[in-house]
Amino acid sequence: MYAPARFAGQNHDFKILEVQDLYLLSRTGEANVSFGLYLVGYIVLVVGLALAAHLLHVPPRWIGVGIICMVGLGILTGVTTTRHRDPPV
Repeated sequence: MYAPARFAGQNHDFKILEVQDLYLLSRTGEANVSFGLYLVGYIVLVVGLALAAHLLHVPPRWIGVGIICMVGLGILTGVTTTRHRDPPV
């Protein structure tokens, strides 16, 4: 299903994804993000949260504890999100 959109006098066609399209993308692995890109995004998130905690006058010891926990959680979710499953035999 395509929906026309007009921006500044131009005509563009954008594909509207439906539920079955999203299921097929997740099954085929075409929409998977690489581990490196996931890691960069997660590092930006952790640095932003640490900076916000510093600005809120959270003690540095607890900022360090939060960073260690977030890094561990990031590794776990990054590996499970970006791993490639073995094809069925």
